[in-house]
Amino acid sequence: DIVAVEIVEGEYFASAVTVRGGHSTLRVFSDVFEQSEEIMQALTEFGAACAKTKGLSLFVVDIPPEVNFQKIDSYLVAMADGERVAYEDACLQHNGIDPARMQACLSLASVPLRLH
Repeated sequence: DIVAVEIVEGEYFASAVTVRGGHSTLRVFSDVFEQSEEIMQALTEFGAACAKTKGLSLFVVDIPPEVNFQKIDSYLVAMADGERVAYEDACLQHNGIDPARMQACLSLASVPLRLH
């Protein structure tokens, strides 16, 4: 994404997203290390990039525009049990995602979308 910034007292603050890059981002929670590794490996094979901070149960999944979002989403739905494995939307930009789901995700954004 490309963001507009404002300078406040010498510091830069994102004020709006002006161009979307097409990537979708998900957050995945898994409290079992081996299961986290298995899920991250599968998502990487699907074409996503995963990043995890050592010692945390949460990791981020970046899904480039050319990667099949639905395949990754279906995999995570099958893996999620709501207790030991769960996931949530962070940023959705792929085509074909339910508009209500996209709007719910957009409503949580801390930087407003301004595409004009």
